[in-house]
This record gives sequence, C-alpha cells and structure tokens, in this order.
Amino acid sequence: MAQRWWQPRRRTAPPQSTPKSVRNCSRNGATCLWVYTWPRGKAGPVRRHAYRCRSWRCEHCAPGESKVLLGRIHEAFAQVPADELVFFVLTLDQEGKLTGKRWPDVETAFRELSRMCNKFFHRLNRWLEKNGYPKIERWTGTVEQHKTGWPHLNIIIHSAAIARLVAIESEELARRGIEGRALILAHGLLRGILLETGWGPQCTAEVARSKEALHRYMVKCAGQFDGVAGELSKHTQLPISAPIRSRRLRSSIRCLPPRRRKMKKVYRLDKDGRPILDENGDPTFELQPANTGVLIVRKYNGDGTMDAVPTHDVFDSRREMAEQCCYDEQEFWLNEHKRAERCKNSMRPLTEQQAAYAEVIEAEFARPVWHVKIGPELWKEQRGPP
Repeated sequence: MAQRWWQPRRRTAPPQSTPKSVRNCSRNGATCLWVYTWPRGKAGPVRRHAYRCRSWRCEHCAPGESKVLLGRIHEAFAQVPADELVFFVLTLDQEGKLTGKRWPDVETAFRELSRMCNKFFHRLNRWLEKNGYPKIERWTGTVEQHKTGWPHLNIIIHSAAIARLVAIESEELARRGIEGRALILAHGLLRGILLETGWGPQCTAEVARSKEALHRYMVKCAGQFDGVAGELSKHTQLPISAPIRSRRLRSSIRCLPPRRRKMKKVYRLDKDGRPILDENGDPTFELQPANTGVLIVRKYNGDGTMDAVPTHDVFDSRREMAEQCCYDEQEFWLNEHKRAERCKNSMRPLTEQQAAYAEVIEAEFARPVWHVKIGPELWKEQRGPP
C-alpha cells in the first residue's frame, strides 16, 4: 500500500550490510586471513597473527579502537587549555521545519555530512578572519546516530575567540533565567551560521569544563566514576546505519597524531643510496616502522585445490620471505584439514558408565522387536543413561 501524504514517514533506518573486512575478522570466527611479520632490514623471528579488522563496526574490535582514539585525541589537545575548547553537537532538521524541505532518507543524510561540515567551517573561518581572529586550525569530530538511525556530529574546536563568544552568550542567557538544554543551544551568530549551512535548530555549543570527560564522551569510553552508564551506552550510538566506506572520525589536517607503531631510527638516504648530510656534515636520521610483513589469504582454486597467496603486491626485497610465509600458511591449512578429518572419523572416548550403558543399548536393540518388553518407567529406572 502506498504511503499517503498525511501518514508519518518511517523514521527508523535499518542497519547496513557488514563490510567484508569485518566479516573476515578473526574475532568473528573467520580463518581466511593471516598476518606474517618480521623485522625490517635484518634477520629475526617471523610471527604469525590472526587478522583483526580494527573497525568501529566490529563489536569485538570497537572497544579497543575507542581507547586508541581516546589516546590520540588526548595527545592532540594535551597543550590546549580547557576554556579554549568548544564542544558542538550538530544535528539535522529531519522534517525541514525551517527550510521547508525534509531529508529523503538516512543514506542521503550520511553522504551530506562532509559537505555540510566543510561549509560550516568555511563560514566560521571567514567570520573569524573578518574580525581579526585566527582561523580554526585544530578540530576533530565523530559521527554518531540516534536510536532512529539518523546521524549527528560531535565536534571539538580549538578557538579562544569562539569559546569567549559562547561563554558570553551563556552568561547572558543565565542572567535571563534560562536553564537546562536551552542554555547550551547555539544562539546568535553561531545559530545563524549553522542554519545557513543546512544544520538544524537543535544544535548545541558549550565551552569544555573537563578535557578528560569531553574526550571520553567523544569516543563513548567509560570514565572512573561513570562505569555503569558508560558501559551501557558505550556503543549504542555507533553509526551502524551508515553506508559502507563511511568514515566515523573527522579531523583537520595533522590534528590527530598517527597510531603508535614500533619505530626505529635509520639513516636518510638519497636516490643513489648515500646518506643525506646536514649543514655540519653529520648524517641525518628518520623514523621508520621497525617491522614489515605480508597479509595472506586462504582461497580455493577453480580445480578444487587450496592455495595461500598475498592480498597485495609485495616488493622485490620481501618477495622471498613472503613466498616462504605463503608456503608455511598452506602447510598450516593442510594440517588443519587432516586433523579435522581424523576427529571426524574417530569416536569420542567413553567413560566406564557410558560404555556399560552402550552395551545395554546394543544388547536390547540386537533382539527382535517383539522380544523387547520394557516399559518407559522400567527403562528409565534400570537402563537410563548415567
């Protein structure tokens, strides 16, 4: 039956399909991808790891990734005072009460988040430059969704001018007797910029009081005193209704530090392999990852044979080691099949009581059917399982 114009729109968005990387995660039971690592540039032990997707869509990897993101955000704003950070919650005007044009579906809303966010920062930086204030160079945000599946954006902005403007407006509203949520709603200049760039009238803006609490709220990690509430709501707002390849984390250029990896100091070399010298004639150094490796996938060929191959192109310097790792992985796979066949064909060991019970069963069913005259009660009493 077609939907009539007077009927309310379906507001709940179904979750999207699971990405292939999450389906192949070892924590979800997959065994098709394996990672082999070894030290870069020297001989060392080769380690074999099960593949982990490290995605916010994976229910097993999401808690660990939230902690990693928490550490990156904390490091990015470590030298910034809390009174210069502004926390925005940008929501959409789903029904188009101000614009007169409501959003057609959730997928369109997720796709338009980047454009609207860039437009908002462009307008805000233009106002700051016009009034002689420095532009916003450091910000980070995470995409979340409501219970209905519609997205919203949490953003941390480092700007002393915007923080001062928000603080003055909050003090003015408090003097008028306004309290509660109405006190943190965007007003004045910020409200006008938000409405012009397509955001809804329920957007909030407030100055940070605690950096640690703000960072934990961004990634939904429980703190020391909010363990119960945090554990219950930690992953309830993950944007699982977002289309595939949607980014949850947004930030300015070089705002967040990279993920921590084991690094080593090496000489900087030119194209000919000679070390690059500084002004004093001393060699210069740089940091490179200490380990390298290859990602191997198990697959069946068209003729039914099994094969283990890399999932990516391998440099010539690592090709020999990668081929050896593929050979080892194929041996692991064949041994697993052999063990599975042995377990399938072998009987489980029986205890003495189970063996006696099995003998009774075999003796009773070896007789003709008309010779078995045992009622249910007598069978349960004398020949029941131990």
